[in-house]
Amino acid sequence: MSKKQLYRPFYRQCYLNTGGWIPMQPLDRKLELGDFGQIRQGRLTPLGNICKLRLVYEIKSTELIALNPDDWRLESGLANIHGSTETQTDEKNKLIAFSNQVFNFESQGDFIFHGAKPKARLIANWSEFKHDIILKLTQADYSLRDVYVTTAVATVNHWGLAIAGADGAQLELTAESADADHFALLSHPTAMARQRQHIAAFEHGSERPGHFFKAKKLVLSDHKKDQLLGQMLSQNVPLDSDELANWLNADLLNRVRLNELNATNCLDYFDWADASLDDVEKLC
Repeated sequence: MSKKQLYRPFYRQCYLNTGGWIPMQPLDRKLELGDFGQIRQGRLTPLGNICKLRLVYEIKSTELIALNPDDWRLESGLANIHGSTETQTDEKNKLIAFSNQVFNFESQGDFIFHGAKPKARLIANWSEFKHDIILKLTQADYSLRDVYVTTAVATVNHWGLAIAGADGAQLELTAESADADHFALLSHPTAMARQRQHIAAFEHGSERPGHFFKAKKLVLSDHKKDQLLGQMLSQNVPLDSDELANWLNADLLNRVRLNELNATNCLDYFDWADASLDDVEKLC
């Protein structure tokens, strides 16, 4: 299993447990509302921002919204956790607490993640300019046929992620904290990995926030799908059942001739859909 594939359980559970938030790659890579781009080689690669497209309507966004912190406590396959807390006296005779915890993972790809103080901003008037963006991205400014537009961005102030690279992996953490909660320890600003065995990834952020996103993706409109399906069924040399089944699983946009698309009819061809688990799989 490649290192990228080891992230699949984390990506999937993050999407499912947080209400559709997708991790940025890497997590501390900054992302802005309105960034548009493509998924290439397992990561979202921004190509620009829709704010620069000279849109008819002004883009409006919400203020920062606090998200449910419990949704950002994720784990899979933690066999057991051993922890201890001790206190020491510094040079000023001040008591300082230190916590130490050992995480044991059952299987390859198991993980633990915690993001503290999650908050988000969302585009608030997508419906006003979504058709204008189709025109700009597919005809006027670009000729894109595969593109994602970031419609919401979430950040977590302090965060930690550990992923097992093999069965029976182990991670020992220490932090200047008396909190016995293992999630809080993982994301604590002072958390450090004392020992790790078969850990494929240990990522920790205290100065750079972790970023997550929701996006719309450009898709063939339902109206145009129906038209193309009707054309395939009514052509002089009909497709056999295997060929038809293959086309239904393929991108029907491949049946559209390049000279058929223009600024007049592009809104008939395209629409937007929410990024889904299928798109999360592309990141793995």
